[in-house]
Amino acid sequence: QISEVRVIIFGVGGVGSWCAESLVRSGIKYLTIVDSDRVCITNINRQLMATTETVGQVKVEVLKKRLLSINPDAEIIALQKQWKEVGAVPHKYSDELWQRFTAACDYFFAQKKQNFAEQRKDEQANLLKKKEILAQIEALNTEVKNAQDTLRKLIGEYNAVGFVPLKDKNKLQEQFKKAVDEKFDKLNVDATHRRLDSFKINLADMESKGEGKLADERKRLLRQYDKLKNDIAVSENNICFFSAKSKKAEKLLTDMERKIASLKEELKLIETKINLIDEKFD
Repeated sequence: QISEVRVIIFGVGGVGSWCAESLVRSGIKYLTIVDSDRVCITNINRQLMATTETVGQVKVEVLKKRLLSINPDAEIIALQKQWKEVGAVPHKYSDELWQRFTAACDYFFAQKKQNFAEQRKDEQANLLKKKEILAQIEALNTEVKNAQDTLRKLIGEYNAVGFVPLKDKNKLQEQFKKAVDEKFDKLNVDATHRRLDSFKINLADMESKGEGKLADERKRLLRQYDKLKNDIAVSENNICFFSAKSKKAEKLLTDMERKIASLKEELKLIETKINLIDEKFD
């Protein structure tokens, strides 16, 4: 299905160029890339197709060549290249057409800049919301009645908030994880139940976005389930070759048994998650 999706990317700079390659590597076959710029030496530190050899070349043409080297069957439309290949037009129309073309490009990039500004504004607002919820989690008294339910509710509210500025993302996530882990420790909730609680919260969010999200998550879990079953079978087969005739061999045997036990525990957790999704479909 993904191979039939049609995608258009406006601007193939430090973000767009990497997105384009990721899409093609993921199986997207129909991709239109739009950019009126040429590769500049200042692009080399961040733009995928920018090298000392491509400086001065049209970005969309360089990127198209790279994308086709990844998937020769892909249909990559580079709009600036199409413009050039059309050929000359009567002189009385050339200036007007060129002005319209550059005006359209300028309009797009102006809108893009405005959208990014609005996005950054939203991200700042989301950052404040997450910090407020984080403060509530840190201040939560685990001795009061229904403290665990309150903690789950706050975790759900935190996860429901949208994106934050990239520069704040990792630090904020570390603070959130630390605060949640400390509260779960005080509430004597083990790691497995913490992960299950987190999944239930995320499951409610997925359900609100439609059955398609639930179906995708179930497929992802099934792939994990099959891989774990295979890993367990391989490990149980390998353990047959161990014999505890020395301290070193005994340690290896113990480590292998612990690994198998951990894999089986993870498998059981995934089974529980799949069952929770199936209940949503009933």
